Amino acid sequence: MLNGTGDAQRNVDAGMHGLAGLADLMVSAQPALVGDGTGSTDNAAQSPEDRCRLADIQQAEDLLNTLLTKRQCFSLKDLTVKGGDLMALGLRGREVGDALQYLLNAVLDGTPNDKETLLKLAAERK
Repeated sequence: MLNGTGDAQRNVDAGMHGLAGLADLMVSAQPALVGDGTGSTDNAAQSPEDRCRLADIQQAEDLLNTLLTKRQCFSLKDLTVKGGDLMALGLRGREVGDALQYLLNAVLDGTPNDKETLLKLAAERK
């Protein structure tokens, strides 16, 4: 979390892991960099602009938590189908990566992230 300790860059350098990584980078209840430049967040709540920023941050955090709860798929590692599943369908090499990307795009467009559904879609695409 960004808690004023300067750990943000270390968190980014460690690598983001989908939405869970983004959640780790979300701002805490007393965000750094919001305020009057003195490092005090108590004064930040006095400014209408800062109250608006804090409300936006809270809304983003709520949305992120909703997505995490629903286990939304936003990366290849979140897909229910893995490379081995596609190799069992006869795909090899670059075909596997291309098919995984195709399936991820399909999920992002609304196809359920269901293994059976995705395997059927991959087989139809062959």
